[in-house]
Amino acid sequence: MREGAARRSFRLKVEALEQAVKEGIVPKELPKILKLDDVRCWNAPPMSSWSSFSVAAPGALNSDLRERLDRVLPSFVKLQSGKVKRGPKPPRTMSVGDWLIREERNALLQQNAQLLGRVQEAESQVRSMRTIIASQKKKIGELSASLRKVVPLRETV
Repeated sequence: MREGAARRSFRLKVEALEQAVKEGIVPKELPKILKLDDVRCWNAPPMSSWSSFSVAAPGALNSDLRERLDRVLPSFVKLQSGKVKRGPKPPRTMSVGDWLIREERNALLQQNAQLLGRVQEAESQVRSMRTIIASQKKKIGELSASLRKVVPLRETV
C-alpha cells in the first residue's frame, strides 16, 4: 500500500524529532523543516492534523505515528527549552572538495614522513661509508709508506 502525502509528512516530522532527541541536539534548521507550529498544536482542538480520527484513534490508520509522537515530544520540548544537557556540537560539514583536499594532504604528509625516514637512513649510510673509506685510505697510506722502506732484493747470478 502506498503511503499518502499527509502520512509521509507526519512520519518525516516524527522521525526528525526522534533523531534530534537521540542526538541531544536541536539543529538550527529543524524548526523550519518541521513547521513546529503543527507540532506545538498536536494537542489542539479536534480535527487538527495531530488529533484527527485517522491519527488519534487507537488502531486508526496513523495511530502509530501519534504514539511515536507522544513518546518523543516531551523529551524534545525539554531539549528545546535547554533543560536537558545538549550533546556535543555536530561535526563541521565539509564539501566533497574540502574532504578530498584534506585526504590528499594527509596522504602527502604520510608520504613525506616516509621519504624523510629514507633520506635520514641514506645519510647515515653515507656517513658510515665515509668513515670506512677514510680508514681504508689510511691503511693504504701506511702500506705504501712501508713498501717504500722495503729494500728490494738483488738477484745474484
